[in-house]
This record gives sequence, C-alpha cells and structure tokens, in this order.
Amino acid sequence: MPDIPDDNLALFGELFRLNASVARLGARIALPSPIDRHGFRIWVQPPRNRYRPSGLAVIEAIRACARPRLRGSR
Repeated sequence: MPDIPDDNLALFGELFRLNASVARLGARIALPSPIDRHGFRIWVQPPRNRYRPSGLAVIEAIRACARPRLRGSR
C-alpha cells in the first residue's frame, strides 16, 4: 500500500494488536478459501478493473471493525 509509510512503527504496532498487517507491493498473500481440484486458489469473479482503495482507507476500515460496539446497539 504505497500511501502507508514504511517507518510508521506506531501504526504497525496498532495493526499487530488487531491481528492485521500491511503487505508491501508485490507480496503474496494466502487467503482463506477452499482450493480447487488443482490445488491452488482461483478468482471466483476476477477483478473488473485495477481500482483498489487507498491503504489509509483500508486501515480506517480495520479500526472501525475493531472498535467495541456500544451497549444496546446492534
């Protein structure tokens, strides 16, 4: 994620505590999914374009998911 600096140790510590990490450009990521009969993962539906959200937007989404819910809310 090019918009996330490599030297932001506080951010990487925060993500580590949330069981998340930043995969640098070109990294291979094993995704939890069933494998096909050939033994490797394939796209069910390939991406339609090259758009990807910014790294900072993804981090904000991780933070939002990790926030404790208010009592009584659903």
